[in-house]
Amino acid sequence: MMQTSPAVPPPPVLVGRDRELTLLRQQLQAIQGSHRNLVLVAGEAGVGKTALIAAISAEAAAAGYLVLRGDCYDLTTT
Repeated sequence: MMQTSPAVPPPPVLVGRDRELTLLRQQLQAIQGSHRNLVLVAGEAGVGKTALIAAISAEAAAAGYLVLRGDCYDLTTT
């Protein structure tokens, strides 16, 4: 059973991320039948990880999924 998510801000415009979005959309489809899944997104700083996750999170929330988010502790700000 899907739960409603709190409001998620609109995603940024993505350029050149069709392959990644397709893979993430496939993961969303896979969990529709009660399968659970975890997707980790990693990459160098500034490659667009946050924008990619914002885009797929907005799609998932609009489809009624509960969207949870975790961030790494940023050691550069301490």
